Formats: sequence, C-alpha cells, structure tokens
Amino acid sequence: MIFKLPYKEQKNTEIIDVGNDKQWLAESEYNGMFQKGARDKSALIYVSGNYLFLVPPVGTPYRYLYKLSNRRYPEQFWVEIIAYRLGCLMGVSVPPAFVAIDSRDATCGTLIEWFYTGDQQYRDGGHYMQKYIPDFDAEQGTQHNWETMESVRSDLGDDFVGHWYAEWAKIFIFDTLIGNTDRHQENWGLIVTYQTDSVATYCLAPAFDNGTAMGHELVAKHFTGTGKYTDDGHLIKHYILKGCQHMKWRKTEPMLTFYEFIKRFMEQHPEQIVNMQTCLDFSFADVEEMIMKLTEIDINVRLSEERARFMLRLLRLRRGVLTNLLETGNIS
Repeated sequence: MIFKLPYKEQKNTEIIDVGNDKQWLAESEYNGMFQKGARDKSALIYVSGNYLFLVPPVGTPYRYLYKLSNRRYPEQFWVEIIAYRLGCLMGVSVPPAFVAIDSRDATCGTLIEWFYTGDQQYRDGGHYMQKYIPDFDAEQGTQHNWETMESVRSDLGDDFVGHWYAEWAKIFIFDTLIGNTDRHQENWGLIVTYQTDSVATYCLAPAFDNGTAMGHELVAKHFTGTGKYTDDGHLIKHYILKGCQHMKWRKTEPMLTFYEFIKRFMEQHPEQIVNMQTCLDFSFADVEEMIMKLTEIDINVRLSEERARFMLRLLRLRRGVLTNLLETGNIS
C-alpha cells in the first residue's frame, strides 16, 4: 500500500536537497497534521525535480516530512532510512524514507513521504485510547494496550478496510526485529476516508516513526575496540532480549518484552504464525548490501561502517531469536 519500490530499484546514493527552494516549498499547514514527536521536523511540498522515486509534483501538491536526528544521537536519521528499506524486504508497510540534506543550514536528515492525502484524515492511537479508557494517561501512555485495540477493531466492523491481525502481526515482527521501543499510542493510527459526509472507511496507517531502534542510543565505544558489545556474548544477547514492546497486553499488566509479546500474540492468533515467518524470509545478503551501501553516501553525518556492521549484528541476532520462537514457541 505504502512502499512502492524495492530498495534495489532506488538510487541508493542519491541525496535530496530540501534547501533547494525551486524544488521544495514549506508547508504552512503542518501543525497538527502529522504525528507528534521529540525530534525536529518540518513539512515540505515537492514542486519540481527529477527524483523518480518521489511522488511526481503534478496535480495535488504532495507533502513530505524532513526529520532530523535527536541531537544526542546524530546518526539516528539513518535508522528511518534503513527501516523503510527493510520494510520493503519484509513486506511491511513503512512510509518511504530517503537521505536528505538542507544546504541552507548544513543539516542532514530523513525525507519521509506523507502517508495520507488531503481528502483523508488521520487519527492517532491516543484518540482511541482516550475514547475507550476515560482516565487514559495521554502523557506517558501507561494504559496503552492491545486488549483495548481489539475493542477498537471490533467496533469498526465492516468499516475497517484491510486485515487487522495480519497487519499488526507484521508490525509486531518488524518492531521486534529492529528493536523499536517507541510504538506508543501516538505512533500508530487509522487513516479515515470519507465516502459521504456520514459514511467513512478506516485503514491502518503504515508503521511510521521508526528512529528509536537498532541501537541508535549506543555510542561507538560500546561496539568498537574493547567495547562491551563487540562480540556475540551474553551482554549483547541480554541487550536484544531486554527491550520491551511499548504496548501492554492488558492495561493492568506490566509491559512485556518484545518476544514475550510475540509469544502471547502467537498463542492467541496461531493462524498468523506463517504470516510472521514470511516477514523474516528475506536474504540477509540483501540486507547487508543495502546497509553497507549507505555508508558510502558522503554527507556531513555519515553512517559509519562500524555502526552499520553493529546494526547488522543486531538484526541477525534478533532474527535468530524470532525464528526460533515462531518455530518452537520458546524464547532463547
């Protein structure tokens, strides 16, 4: 639905300059139209250019989001780019994300395709959590839970277009593989398309905002030289096993680790196991080629080869744990 080009068909080393005012216009209506978040971002309209992998700048203006890294983690924007390309390989709907700079202020970031059009509305998960949980803690999302989300789906009935459990199964596998701890109530939602003033259909938004993942918070000393994550020993295994899914299973229960959550989901929806296994049935050689190719892009904040190889180790180890879990039901 969202991803359009397999990563091999993209111009992997092409850099988009959003500072070119002949190609990009600032979007004055940005406020309130896209997901919330802590990182600096700005909305833009693509009006001219020869980027074949972007939505053509004809007809209705199409929006993009230029998103920077958290200032403490300058390489973080690369995670969004990798997550999109990994989503293409896994068959998970992720908004297209491309390498971008702003030549006016020498920043580097990710250019992310808007995932709904002007005739649609977007409602984030927080909207539904507050609707179903009157005392919902919108600030921390401490009651964010899957059981309530099932009530959302049930009440939508035939107005929901898509396959709720299959799509969420893919998102859960995707988040677990990349270690995304940030799928909170404002990082998922529904796209609403009105057929008439009183009739609407709903579909699940793609898996957006994937930057809090893939060890982005670790400084290089931890995975280079004599750092604690330089081998595949117990420390790195502890690191990949301890991460938690932001969404609880029930609002009164504690958070589960990614793998405990997947196991619970498997037990409730065994028909989705093959679907989840299919998400992991990609060539790791393709992943390695994709990530290492990004290290060749020459911009102010490069993806270092050391960080790229560490990301690959995390992906390989997490896929191993997931594969075993889906095959045996055991976490190890």
